[in-house]
Amino acid sequence: MIRVLQVGKYYPPAKGGMENHLFTLINELKSTICLEVLVANNEPSGVLETVDGIKVRRVPNLFEISSAPICPTLPYWMRKWHGDIFHIHLPNPFAEVSYLLARHKDKLIVAYHSDIVGRGKFFDLYRPLQERFLNQYIKLYEEIINAKN
Repeated sequence: MIRVLQVGKYYPPAKGGMENHLFTLINELKSTICLEVLVANNEPSGVLETVDGIKVRRVPNLFEISSAPICPTLPYWMRKWHGDIFHIHLPNPFAEVSYLLARHKDKLIVAYHSDIVGRGKFFDLYRPLQERFLNQYIKLYEEIINAKN
């Protein structure tokens, strides 16, 4: 069975559009795919739990910058995970940094939920990071396509 790590900002009972999408997606796929969830906790402590049969790791969240959780252990958990596919939900700046730091060569799926708007200088700082992450995504995609040809 294919193993997929879903990486979001938060997971229910946390409220939000990305969180609702992640919950719905996981509940639709969990009977056919082995899924795990990696998200920020609402607190500065971590917790591993099972929610509706899905392993959910909530990593310590020290604080937020413009609604983006800052979770220093996220790169560690990404590096430690072994499976088939990373599915990262954006915008999620620290998840993008963590993926780049983890240097995974696994297949990557990106779900782009919305642009960052109304954040002023934060977006100016974030944009180069996002471009680097998305360029890495394109590079991995091209390698997969080239390997098939």
